[in-house]
Amino acid sequence: MKFLSKIRILSLTLFIVSLTLIPALDGKTTSNKLVYDYSPEWMADYRNAIGLFWRGDYSSAEHAFRKLLQNDPENASGIIFLADCQQAQGNRQQAAKNYDKAYQILKKKSELRKEIVPDAKEPEIYADLTYSLNAMGRYHDAKQIGMLGILEGESPDLYVNMAYTFLKLGLPEIANEVFCKSQEVTDPRELNNLTYQRLNILFEDGRGWIDCPDDESTGPKGINSGHLTSGKNN
Repeated sequence: MKFLSKIRILSLTLFIVSLTLIPALDGKTTSNKLVYDYSPEWMADYRNAIGLFWRGDYSSAEHAFRKLLQNDPENASGIIFLADCQQAQGNRQQAAKNYDKAYQILKKKSELRKEIVPDAKEPEIYADLTYSLNAMGRYHDAKQIGMLGILEGESPDLYVNMAYTFLKLGLPEIANEVFCKSQEVTDPRELNNLTYQRLNILFEDGRGWIDCPDDESTGPKGINSGHLTSGKNN
C-alpha cells in the first residue's frame, strides 16, 4: 500500500509539473507531436510583432512581444524574438539572459514531451534550441543539440541554424553544404527572407555567408559527413 501511495504521489507531482511547463492554452496531443491551439487574436498580435521586427522597428517589436508574453510567459519563440529585438538595439546583456531563458524552457519541454507522447518528433523545437545556443556563442552545444534534432526529422530552420553553427566552428564548407540541404525541404525564397536573414542581421552584420547554387547536381555532403554524425567537437 505504501508503494502504491508513493506511485500516486509521484504521478500527481509529474502532472503538476507538466501544467507549469506547458502554456496555459488549449492543448491537445497527436501521435507525433504536441499541438497548441492559440486564439486567432493572439496569432494576429504575434504576426504583427514579427512584422515590426522585420520592418526594423525593434523598439515597438520589443514592446509587442513583452505584451504577448504577459499572457504566455513560457512561449520560448516569443522570448527568442524579444531577445532578438534587444540584440538589435545593442542590449546584448539582457538579450543573452532571454536567450538562456528560452533555452531552459525549450530544454524542459523537449524532455517533458517525450514523457507525454513517447514517439513525439518535432525537430522545430531543436531549431529554436540551436538558434538560442548560437546566439549565446555556445557553438559546440548547438552542434550536439542540432544533431539530435536531425535524428527527429527534417526542418529547414534547423538546417539553417546548423549551417551557422558550422560557420562559427570554422567549417565554412560544411556550413554551405548543410544550408543547401535546407533548400531540399522548403522554398529557398523563404529561407533567404527569414532565418538566414535573421542570423545575418543580428550576428553577422548583414554579411552573406552562403553560396548555394540554384541547381545543384549532387546532393550536399555535410549532412552525412563525420562532422555531423560523429558527435565530436571539431
